[in-house]
Amino acid sequence: MTENKYTVVNPLEVPVGRYDKEKLWLFHFGAYADVRAAVWHRCLDDALEEAAEWLAETHPGLLTEPDYADARRELGPEASEDALQEAAEADLTYTESGWLVGYEWWVDAADPADESYKIVFRASAEAWLADYWPKVLDVAGALQEEAATLDADVHTEGCDGTDCDGCTDVRLQVDRTGGWDVHTGDPCYDQSHGGYWGSDILSARSDFESMAEDLIGQAAEAWWQERHCAT
Repeated sequence: MTENKYTVVNPLEVPVGRYDKEKLWLFHFGAYADVRAAVWHRCLDDALEEAAEWLAETHPGLLTEPDYADARRELGPEASEDALQEAAEADLTYTESGWLVGYEWWVDAADPADESYKIVFRASAEAWLADYWPKVLDVAGALQEEAATLDADVHTEGCDGTDCDGCTDVRLQVDRTGGWDVHTGDPCYDQSHGGYWGSDILSARSDFESMAEDLIGQAAEAWWQERHCAT
């Protein structure tokens, strides 16, 4: 996959849910359009404000202010305030973070079918997963609590989770917001079947961290598969 050429200003706003309507706006700033930012937002005006706030922090030289004094020198002392303002602000774009030179920035709304959209989406989604997805140590702790109820002395290696008291089916369920739960026993009794899942056989002798990492990976793979089908 081609390298991402854009800095994703707000990666955690990536549309990960089926009802999310955020668009991807690709901004180019500077005389050579070499400063590039990607912003997730439903409307262009708000996306521009986020991009300008990022510019103020990272490339403040690309923001400017109207030169009212120069406009007065050009128009003369008899010019009205409205005329001065119009002249000074001509070819400038206002944002709350500062003004942009109108011919030194442009923006595209990326099509989900475009390669640039897919690249930025993946970078954003990876950031979203890193922030919201369950963490290995947390899930391992939950697995250890469940395993404490099992009888390690009667566990049979290779059992399928149903034929001894030393092991049980275990499932990690992750919902669309990153919330998660661990289920054990017969899956028919699970009250919810939505979201993304990972499954294994749990015993008191399990390597809980390794199992947690695998369960999280299975759920993440299901999450990515849904994203792939959607885009």
